[in-house]
Amino acid sequence: MLLCEGMTAVAIGHRLVISPRTVEKHLENIYAKLGVCDRLSAFLCIHEIGGASVR
Repeated sequence: MLLCEGMTAVAIGHRLVISPRTVEKHLENIYAKLGVCDRLSAFLCIHEIGGASVR
């Protein structure tokens, strides 16, 4: 997951060929579904359920 790799919204947008604002909106939706408010909390939640690994 690009979020867990520490990529910025601009970098993620560039990689996926979407606007940074679209990335930010998707991240907001992910945060809401996870019940968190920032990237670090999202990463920790995803890592806890086994969806991400620390590199």
